[in-house]
Amino acid sequence: MMVELMKPAPEDKIIDPAMGSAGFLVEAIEYDYEKDFGDTPITKLVRNIVGLDRKAANEAFSEFLSEQRLNLQQAKFVELIIDYVVKNGILDKKVLQQEPFRTVGSIVEVFKDNKADAKKIISMIDEINKNAEQIIS
Repeated sequence: MMVELMKPAPEDKIIDPAMGSAGFLVEAIEYDYEKDFGDTPITKLVRNIVGLDRKAANEAFSEFLSEQRLNLQQAKFVELIIDYVVKNGILDKKVLQQEPFRTVGSIVEVFKDNKADAKKIISMIDEINKNAEQIIS
């Protein structure tokens, strides 16, 4: 409550009146984080900043690329997904309607004859996004 009343800015010096417990400092950090990032979990924020390891991304989608069951357009679409999650760590499915995906075609068009794989790809995207929010110890 005190932190919300004080509304500290990042450049402010914070002296914790709790005599060493750092409670006020922790609250100030949480306040600043929530102000900037809302309720975004820290793990998701880190993944978004750092991205996803290319090896992990390739492994996640290896079923589609290694079996050579996709046509060229479908394989290109999956490669774009891999590139995107390597760079951004997560993929909001709305992005699939934007560039660079739109140049290949919508997932509905690209996988019109292969809906089962399209569903698996969407499930894999959901899994990658879910994993970004989990803390693994």
